[in-house]
Amino acid sequence: MAYSLSLSLLYLGLLCGNRLVSARGSELFTADPSRGPHFTGCRSREQETFRCWWSAGTFQNLTEPGALRVFYQTKNALSEWQECPDYTRTVENECYFNKTYTQIWTSYCVQLRSVPQNITYDEACFTVENIAGPGDWHTAVNLWFVY
Repeated sequence: MAYSLSLSLLYLGLLCGNRLVSARGSELFTADPSRGPHFTGCRSREQETFRCWWSAGTFQNLTEPGALRVFYQTKNALSEWQECPDYTRTVENECYFNKTYTQIWTSYCVQLRSVPQNITYDEACFTVENIAGPGDWHTAVNLWFVY
């Protein structure tokens, strides 16, 4: 089991350009006020939909709605980068992927971009089952990177 999990994580890491993101359900994300724009977490309660959140960090010029945008790509079909299907209007800095955009056992990579400046600030890769867990939507699962 551990061997199979290790191989799966290695494969996902290779798919995402050696920037592996995993969920660690027992740890909650703690904001780092000294960082620039970054993802603060992604979560799926039922493995049928998921949400991702981000922060502008220390870049106060990027705090206006629309200043930062989320783009995603699935790795199974080698798809093109597409913009977030639904920016949640009631929750600040949240992108929602409904059932149409969510597939279990599919590798997703998300990027946080400033479109006018054409800058990618952060990237996270995961599978829906890796970010699954019960709880409040606002209790984001910690994302961590292995370089």
